[in-house]
Order: sequence, then structure tokens, then C-alpha cells
Amino acid sequence: MTTLDGGTLEAVFAEARDPQRWREPIRNRRIAQQAQAFVDRALAEASTPIASPGFRVHHRYDVDGDRTEHSDVYFGIRRRLFAAAIGALLSDEVPISATEDLIWAICDEYTWALPAHIPELSSPRPEIPHDEIIDLFSAETAFALAEIIALLGERLHPLLVARAHREIERRVLGPFRDRAWFWETVETNWSSVCAASVGIAAMYLETDGLEGILDRCTAAMDALLAGYGDDGICIEGLNYWNYGFGHFAYYAEALRQRTGVDLWAGKDHEKLTAITRYPRNVALGGRAVAAFSDAEPYGMVTPALAALTERFDPSNAVPREFWAAAGWDHNWGPVVRQFAWARDAADEVTDTETPATWFGDAAWFTARARSGADEVGFAAKGGDNDEPHNHNDLGSFVLAVNGDPLLSELGMGYYDGFYFLPETRYETYSAGAQGHSVPMIAGVRQHHGRGAAAVVEEVSEEAGRLTLDLTSAYDLGGLQLVRRTFTFAGGTLTIDDDFAADEPVEIVDRLVSLFPIQVTEHGAVIRGDDGALQVTWSEGWIPRLRSAGFLTHAGDAATAHFLDLERTASSARCTISAVPVH
Repeated sequence: MTTLDGGTLEAVFAEARDPQRWREPIRNRRIAQQAQAFVDRALAEASTPIASPGFRVHHRYDVDGDRTEHSDVYFGIRRRLFAAAIGALLSDEVPISATEDLIWAICDEYTWALPAHIPELSSPRPEIPHDEIIDLFSAETAFALAEIIALLGERLHPLLVARAHREIERRVLGPFRDRAWFWETVETNWSSVCAASVGIAAMYLETDGLEGILDRCTAAMDALLAGYGDDGICIEGLNYWNYGFGHFAYYAEALRQRTGVDLWAGKDHEKLTAITRYPRNVALGGRAVAAFSDAEPYGMVTPALAALTERFDPSNAVPREFWAAAGWDHNWGPVVRQFAWARDAADEVTDTETPATWFGDAAWFTARARSGADEVGFAAKGGDNDEPHNHNDLGSFVLAVNGDPLLSELGMGYYDGFYFLPETRYETYSAGAQGHSVPMIAGVRQHHGRGAAAVVEEVSEEAGRLTLDLTSAYDLGGLQLVRRTFTFAGGTLTIDDDFAADEPVEIVDRLVSLFPIQVTEHGAVIRGDDGALQVTWSEGWIPRLRSAGFLTHAGDAATAHFLDLERTASSARCTISAVPVH
């Protein structure tokens, strides 16, 4: 059982508790720019009305599956709060009343959970009251309010502090004590985000039964780590490494400070070391990454988490290009910790190439090479089609030139209600096989489920080669074989796809890009902002260009470009070569 004798409440996030520290110059220019942006935003919004999600907005998810309208208001309030609170820590020009008004407004909300996460959303008598649901964001809200109050201290009115503490107890800590929650045992980001947020809020409030709460929250961290193999790969993707593992890190630091228990030095030390290296292991040059599952093609790493892991292992520094778009301004933990943990980090870090590596637990292969003046990064995956944040993507791959993912994943899709229903998720280009660089046979795409699993036939890091049998991913009678072999050498990628069936079938070998594709007399050319590829293929395959519109995770309209190599045969090989060009 956790004991509290090894630390103190005052030690929790002590590195941010000294008001004078917030007024000292920030050495890292990116963090200094973030600080100024927060102050500017806080001042601009200080006297503007505070929006509130009404009943129609709350209820809309049950009507048409839309999450965006509620999320825009919900996260907008929290972004304003974080800017106001951090602005007040950074500058006397930001009025403390802005933070107080926003905390008061959040205490007024019907529920802190997102509608998409509330069972019986429209029921007047749900089994669990809506304002006692602990999801990712109700837990995060408790964490944020508790920590903001601790950091601003006596500058906040005592009535406001008392009300916020009561709401945290009523909405989050009490319900946690009263029930076991599904996320305590799931091997995804949910376990660590919810448990870290509950645990840290409980520490700040010195709540009743704190030791028992911390026991359960620490056990939930074991569930998160169980979702990783010893290779340290987050199969949910880099976005969720930031989110899930980031909250593990915030909790581990707070737990060490409050209790003396050091999760970093415990039984999982070697696995944690591998997990901290994940961003470097999936970097493909520039900001291109191995963007499998619900990840974005261009990588982002929270400066707070990057700086913390760099402190433990200076050789594991993440290139600062990854910091450029890492605002994460609707998640309190990484937002505030960048000003404590990353403020004095070096402005630039050299991006060193890593050798070809096979990550056996996740069944991912990555490699980087130089081809003349070009830097080329390659990643491919096996696994199965029943993974967390799953895409039907056995044999999918990314090929980046000078930071442009020219053959790529489309990235995480638009999160509406349909995206998380198995019967509709795979009709989207983001998650369905039709939006990935994988074959379609007789009109049949890869199917969802654990039974669709890639069989690894050969791996050679030295030769840059990976061979996968993908046959089980296709529900097609008479299909004998779908085998894909990647060979990556000297910056050139060669793909050998072998097909066999009982009778002639139409085969479509699809290549996917976020950039336009042009077919020429010598093959096809894909040009990005800084790199270009020449693609050629075997005789007998007919090239056809297609495109499709899709929604990005942000809800923006985008276009997927397809090069389909087509042939009808009972037995065939398609050899594809992709070479950087200028």
C-alpha cells in the first residue's frame, strides 16, 4: 500500500510553485514565444463573454453523432482558462479575475465529461449521474483546477477555491472512491490519462483515502505499460504516446514528490527507457514520422515530455522541429509543464539518423538513409487489424524524402460518432484499407479483426528487408496468397507484391499520397515541398490515378491521391520501385 511518509504536498510540482521563477527570463526561444502568446491571449480575452454549451449542444451527439460543436465550446473555455492562469503567473498585467470567472463557469457546467463518453446521454435517470462520469476530460478538468489553485494560491478568492474543491470532490474524487472504472484496466491512453488526473487532483486536495486512491492510480499505470511491448512502440501512434505516456510521466513525477515512490526506477525501468525513445525511433526526417494508427503524418512532441525524457537521457533529445506545432493547449498537464521543464532546454538539437530497426512486439520496421543530397525515411508495419485506434492497414508503409511523407498514411480521421463504430469506421479513408497503400483483390479490402494478422516471414535489418504474408486480411474464397516484401537500401524502396488465386481476379495495388501524383512515360512522379519521388512498376500493370476527399482530424477538407496499379490474373507479381529525384 502507498504511504505518504516519503514526500510532502508542498513538493508536488514544486518546480513551478515559486512565483518569482515564473518572472525569470526563459532561455528556450520556443518556450519564450509560447509564454508571450499566452500572455497576449489572456489579455485579449480577459473581458470577453464566456461561452457555455446549452442543452441542444449537449444533446447533439445523440441526434447526429457530431462532437465538434460541443468540443469547440468545451475546449475553448479550458484554453481560455489555461491562458488566463498561465498569463497571471507570467505577468501582473493579466487580471486574476479572468481566471476566477473561468473557474466559476466550469463549476457551473452540467457535466465535465464529453457527451461522446457519457452512457445514457439523453436519459433523465441514468444509472450513473452525468455529472459523476469520469472520462478523460472530466478527470483532466479536476487535475487542472486543483493545480491552478495550488499555483496561484492566495491570489484567488477563498470562496472560489472552496467551490472548486467541492466540485472536484463531488464530480471526480467521490465517484472514483465509490466505483471501479473500466479505464483502470484498459491498456490504452485512457488508463494513464484518467488515473494521473485523478491521482494528482487527489494529492493537491489531500483528499480522504488518498493512499488507497494512489494505489489504484498506480495500478492503472501498470495497465498502460502493459499495452507497450518491450520494444517501446506505442501502437496507438505518436499523438497518443504524447497523451498517454505524457500523463504517466506527470503522475510519476508527482507521485515521487508526494510519496517518494519512483516509478521510473521500478520494475519497468528498461521498458520505460525504450518507451522514452519512441519519438526518435519513429522519426523519418524533418517532422515526418511512422504515422500508423490514429497518428498524424507530421509528428508533434510536447516540449514538457521531451524535456523530461531528455533530462533522464541526454542522448535521447528530440529534434526541435517536433516542438514547433506542439501547443497541446487544451490539455493542462503538458501546457503548464513546458514552462517548468522545457524553459531552459537547448534551442536546437541535431537530428541523427538511426539504423534500420525491427520492433518485434509491434511488428514495425523503420530505416533512414541518404540518397545523394536527399534524406529518406521508411517505415512499414505488420501486426493485426484489431489494435487500439485500429486501421485496416497490414503491410502499410510511409516513405518520406527530406521530411515530406510522399507515400503516406492519411492520419487520424475526423472524430465523430461514426468514426468509433466498427460498422462505419472502416468506410472512412483514414481508417479503412481503401485509404492505405495496400492491395485490394476482386474489390475486397482488408477486413477488421484479430483474425486479420500479418505473418512475418523474413526480417533483415542488415539488408533492410521485411516480408509479410497478408493473406488472412482478405475474406475472399479461392485466394491463396498475398505476400509483400519491402527492401530499403541506399534510399531506394522496392516492394515485391505476390498474388495467387484459384482463378483470375482483378488486383489493385494502391499507393497513397497526400501530394498530387503525375503519371509520365517513365512511371509516376510525386513532388512535395522539399522532396520528390520517381515511382516505377512491373510491365503488365495498368496505372490509374484517382483521388478522394476526406476530413482531417481537425475537420478540414483534404484530398487523398491514389496511384492504382491494376491487373487481372490468377498469379502475378507487382514490383514497385520508389527513388528520390530532383
